[in-house]
Amino acid sequence: MEKSEIKPLVSIITVCYNAGAEIERTIKSVLSQKYENLEYIVIDGGSKDNTKDVIQHYQDRIDIFISEPDNGIYDAMNKGTKLSHGKWLNFMNAGDVFNDDNVLDEIINNGPFDNNIKIIYGNVLILYEGQKGIIKKPGYLCSDKIQFDLNHQSTLIEGDWMRQEGYDTSYKIAADAHFFNETAKCGFLFQYVPVTIAKYEASVGVSAVNQMRLFNEIMRIKNIKKGNLQWVKGYLRACFFNFMHHIPYGIGEKMLALYIRKRVRG
Repeated sequence: MEKSEIKPLVSIITVCYNAGAEIERTIKSVLSQKYENLEYIVIDGGSKDNTKDVIQHYQDRIDIFISEPDNGIYDAMNKGTKLSHGKWLNFMNAGDVFNDDNVLDEIINNGPFDNNIKIIYGNVLILYEGQKGIIKKPGYLCSDKIQFDLNHQSTLIEGDWMRQEGYDTSYKIAADAHFFNETAKCGFLFQYVPVTIAKYEASVGVSAVNQMRLFNEIMRIKNIKKGNLQWVKGYLRACFFNFMHHIPYGIGEKMLALYIRKRVRG
């Protein structure tokens, strides 16, 4: 892949484990990007299924590929970060895809970006089983809600900052939320671009099916103690989402999609 000297290098990092059914569509989505200066890194956690076979089919177009045991998703993402060289980084994990083939070009064409900008973020298309997609448009970020308004799939992170800080692996579900929160606390800027960057299936994934653990980690990030009004509201919300994810036959997903559709900006 010929690297352009004009546009900044963008590193896309995909982490996966036993993702044979999902990994190919993510790889195809990344490799279909028309952006000229792209580095692609795939970190596999030592899969036991056919994941590695699928990845190796595309290995001549993947810049860096390693497969070895890790200590969870954020440990794997940190491995990819340390191997990256990009001015900007994006994490597009197994099952996630870009909204279309022109996304990276559209984002970079919104630049040049101020040196104090550490996070570029855009819209995300949320997919729920049996429902049309819901476009979430974060727009202006309230500092109190950064953890909830951003999706790592729909952000580009300034490379040197990410390589310096990395994810705090003591968080098993919300390390990305913690990272965004710490970046804001350091006074760095977040830049919105009017681009729908990614689409992802919201009814599956670690955070979707572990709502109570996600709630506990978010409360830790925000330093909210048990019994506080915000804690109670968050707890009730987590219980609601947890309940919806466990209603069988897709009924809960349809109800959850209707709830989300009314609450997100679109």
